[in-house]
Amino acid sequence: MSNTNSIKGKARIYWLVWFGFVLLLLILRFTVFLHASEDVLFNLFTIYAATTWVSLMIINFIERRRLNNYLKQNHYSKWKDVHPYSKSLWGATPPMAETEDLNGFKEFGFLMSRDDLGDETVREMKDNLRRTLLLLIVSFLTFPILFIATVSM
Repeated sequence: MSNTNSIKGKARIYWLVWFGFVLLLLILRFTVFLHASEDVLFNLFTIYAATTWVSLMIINFIERRRLNNYLKQNHYSKWKDVHPYSKSLWGATPPMAETEDLNGFKEFGFLMSRDDLGDETVREMKDNLRRTLLLLIVSFLTFPILFIATVSM
């Protein structure tokens, strides 16, 4: 059974929801909170920033976990290559080594590579995760602009 249909378009939905939050922030700022004090506007931006950032972190965690679990189940040798430190020097398995990635650089390298292991689901999952990471970066970089637009005007 393939999860490809359930994967397609998730990043697009994330982008649309984020864009909706940005629009909602700006609409609220220039309608309901038009004559609000700077403290209230700061609180409005803080609520936006906190909910957006926490939501994006959770989405990133879920998407990374989905890719890692799929690799572990269907391409174990590649999962082992991306997670080479699943055993410590003494032979004991560190806590959560089978579920947590202990080498983010190797995982990021695999994510950005064109290697999809000949599996359409891996390609879709990597593409979705890359788009999710791009959303995380874009939302982070727009924080100063939105802060100025929300609090300073």
